[in-house]
Amino acid sequence: MPNSNSSVCIQMLRKLIWTIQPCFQALPLHNGSLSFDTEHEKLFWQERRSEALSSLKFALAIGSIGFLTFIGLDILNNTLSTPKLFARLAIVISFGSLLKLLYQRPLQKICISKITKLAITAYIFSLIGIMLSETDSLLFNVLWTGLIPIYFLIYGQMLMTLSETVLFGWIAMLTLPISAYLIDFTVSQVMPSVLLLVMANFFGFCTRYQLERQTRLAYQAKCKAEIGLLEKTEFTQQLSHNLRQPLQALSSYSSLLETLCCDRSDYQLQHIATRLGHTTDELINTFNQILTIGNLENGKQQPLLKAVDLNLLLADMSDQFTPQAAKRHLKLKINLRTKPPFNVYSDACILKQIISNLLDNAIKYTQNGWIIVSTVKTSNQQIKLIIRDTGIGISEDDKPKIFNECYRGTRRLNDPCGNGIGLSYVQKALNILPGHSLSLHSKVNQGSRFQIQLPVAKHTNPEKPIYSPLPACNYFVLIVDDNKEVLSALAAQLNKRGCLVQTATCIEETLIKLSENEIVPDLLITDFYLENNQTAHDIIAAVSKHCGSLPSIILSAHPIPYIDKQKFPEHTLLLRKPVNNTLLFEKISETLSVSNSTTLQSSANA
Repeated sequence: MPNSNSSVCIQMLRKLIWTIQPCFQALPLHNGSLSFDTEHEKLFWQERRSEALSSLKFALAIGSIGFLTFIGLDILNNTLSTPKLFARLAIVISFGSLLKLLYQRPLQKICISKITKLAITAYIFSLIGIMLSETDSLLFNVLWTGLIPIYFLIYGQMLMTLSETVLFGWIAMLTLPISAYLIDFTVSQVMPSVLLLVMANFFGFCTRYQLERQTRLAYQAKCKAEIGLLEKTEFTQQLSHNLRQPLQALSSYSSLLETLCCDRSDYQLQHIATRLGHTTDELINTFNQILTIGNLENGKQQPLLKAVDLNLLLADMSDQFTPQAAKRHLKLKINLRTKPPFNVYSDACILKQIISNLLDNAIKYTQNGWIIVSTVKTSNQQIKLIIRDTGIGISEDDKPKIFNECYRGTRRLNDPCGNGIGLSYVQKALNILPGHSLSLHSKVNQGSRFQIQLPVAKHTNPEKPIYSPLPACNYFVLIVDDNKEVLSALAAQLNKRGCLVQTATCIEETLIKLSENEIVPDLLITDFYLENNQTAHDIIAAVSKHCGSLPSIILSAHPIPYIDKQKFPEHTLLLRKPVNNTLLFEKISETLSVSNSTTLQSSANA
């Protein structure tokens, strides 16, 4: 084989590449709706190449194994020539080195495109070496099929841009006529194979173009969805900020009005005040559930998983919902567990809200009869919590819809209670709790049965002592809030319950009020963020310095950062505005009970 042929061939290949490269770069990829700006184009390719990493690893591994297999077969058939051996060993070493590089380097430092180009280049040169070692035209026409894996790799994956993909596809095709020219094969001998490769390139281009087009459309839709979710989150946060304070004031004033009307003989006014209180509580519950669902969807509310005592949780549910069921003349029976396991692995707050929503839903949809809550151990790892009722039931058509937001059954359209959000929260909350699932069995006019699968806790936490609640009255309460409307409403609400109330709007005013006192407050209620960059930490520190540590409730309209939560002293309870009347006084009683019991225990130990 003359050396002049080799030099002429190399010169022709170099000129051909420089000639066709601008054509490939000008391919109509980024026009119209498929065009991205520079930043999104970069992010798009980062995402695609990270997804294609596993495919590239698999291709390199299979390629190495395949060429090692060919070496073994050639040895068995005694057909292994020195050029074949070196060519196949070269591709095995190249693929192995690139595969090792992919596993050793962090993903952010891996350039998938460069490694792909190196792999294809090494493969092509090895294949050229193998074909140049053949003199039999029939065997030569068999060897060119080794280009097929290259076409699967470069056209079937988004490892390179389309222009680079097509360029490497045609370079791989030119391997055949160049090799044939160097070993003096005639055009007629290789022309059928060349035509097949030309067809493969065109088909590959069409496939790759459609793949990138659909992927870009999907990425574009994903970006729009993310922007929409971000805008929704920002809107919800702004809405939350603007509504929390007035809703808290509304709750306090409605509670005060209801209390005042109880002392009057005007029963119609009492009824109106009571209905106003119920409506306000329903509004606040709806508001809080909407925000909670938003936090679940955007990932802001993450579960705090630990061992949860199921009996304590169910006993709390009984205290909360028995009066509500009695008002509707329903019998509510909650069966506590009598045999272990007693603890489940869950988030206590989220699980409590899930069960509350299901019980509230059962009570509202049951016109007469009973509601039973029970638990069954289904395995060593699972407990099933069952909520059954004799309510109106759910039709087969409604079952797929009841977990949609704001959906209510046709039998509830004239019922003023409910907002259709409770079951939507249940579904979304269960999705973020590992090992939790929900099933539903219901028939129209025969009631419903909701079943929650709960994982058993492997390790139980030591139980905390249970304190009996104290009535939130006859206590001296200090309230600090820079929103004067909320401050006035809370003060009036607690005053009417028999509490002695002192108010302040900042640290300076708090210290002045404390200096005038002859007795120490029993409880501190303060907002977290105050004017002049003051926070609840400053208020608590000032009060503690003046009159010692006090049980405190942080009643905040804003989320409190985790690092700030860690700084609060013992007996500090965190609540988000708005808080309805019942929950507020329940938490006040709980805080005072825990504080008093701890004080008594410390005195006894002393």
